[in-house]
Amino acid sequence: MGPADTDALGGGLFAGPVLGISPTTEILTTLETIAANLRWLPPLVGRLARAR
Repeated sequence: MGPADTDALGGGLFAGPVLGISPTTEILTTLETIAANLRWLPPLVGRLARAR
């Protein structure tokens, strides 16, 4: 659901908690995404080091 969907449901600060969205879950999701995106970094460094 995007911002337009929450506006259709009443929007504002009330729709977030009702839909299960809180700042804590958003922060945890962001950290999980960052960690998942960095998982390719160690293999890349290993391959570059092995190539030298």
